[in-house]
Amino acid sequence: MLLSLLTIKSYQVAEKLELSYHNIRGLHKKVDSVPPRAKWKMRKLWYKSDPEDKHIIHYRNPKELISALLGNPVHAKDIIYCPKKVFTDSIKTPRIYNEMWTGEW
Repeated sequence: MLLSLLTIKSYQVAEKLELSYHNIRGLHKKVDSVPPRAKWKMRKLWYKSDPEDKHIIHYRNPKELISALLGNPVHAKDIIYCPKKVFTDSIKTPRIYNEMWTGEW
């Protein structure tokens, strides 16, 4: 469906949506350029009292996830490595606490 919409010149879908690709090959190149992320893992859990009722849990290794986030150059300008005091005005009152890095360290 996407491929057929992108190839219809009269609709100019790619231009109107301001897409950075104009065909399915371009979309695949975009997807392939995404840096690797931490892999999802799966585990089945159940209670001893009811072993037939299984629950599937999806999770990622936190160390791999943090490594993938910090190693991604797209995020480099947005990552804050040290605490900072943020205020609502030049008088420096009141102080804003809305992110981990704006807290009292």
